[in-house]
Amino acid sequence: MIGLILVLCCVGAYATNNRIFDVQSILIFGIVGYVYHKFSLSTTPFVLCFLIGEMLETTSRQIPQTM
Repeated sequence: MIGLILVLCCVGAYATNNRIFDVQSILIFGIVGYVYHKFSLSTTPFVLCFLIGEMLETTSRQIPQTM
């Protein structure tokens, strides 16, 4: 059953943009999620850094230009 779910997820990720990068991304994030679950780590800091990181980086580059 897990194999079928994994194949369907990979096919769906590839079908979205026809890129292997999307399939690699879901596999990497799946492994990261498994490691976090296996070691009972909190996923909240990882998700926040992933979502807010780019916005924070863009803002930090703009700060010296406004001074």
